[in-house]
Amino acid sequence: MYKLILLLFLLIPSVAFSMSLYKLNGQCGKHVRVVSTFLSNPPAATYINDQGEFIVMDANFMRQQTDRAIWFVFFHECGHRVNKHSKWFNPPNKEDVADCYAAHRFVTTFGYSELKKTLLELQNEPGRDKRILSCLQ
Repeated sequence: MYKLILLLFLLIPSVAFSMSLYKLNGQCGKHVRVVSTFLSNPPAATYINDQGEFIVMDANFMRQQTDRAIWFVFFHECGHRVNKHSKWFNPPNKEDVADCYAAHRFVTTFGYSELKKTLLELQNEPGRDKRILSCLQ
């Protein structure tokens, strides 16, 4: 466990995010290991194998994002884990479900106005921010 945390401190750009991640690693509803590597596309993903459940986040992507943006991506990936999305259970709306989970967790942690700012930073698909905000109504 300590080696994993040390790896995160070395690869994640923000000490504040690293410290928060250390304290809040159980926020996925179950223990999930978060690993920083070089994925490129997609910038984050979830994996399950005989070693456990993992959220893998691209180190280059994380270096270019604010802490809040990284948290939203983390909560999105948690949404996949909590909803048991996998190659065996792959509903067509799984990305929207994960986004809604992320929106609720993010607002609980950082507030609605921070979510709106963060969605502007992460804008990567037209209309996605409006769909995410509609989850909160």
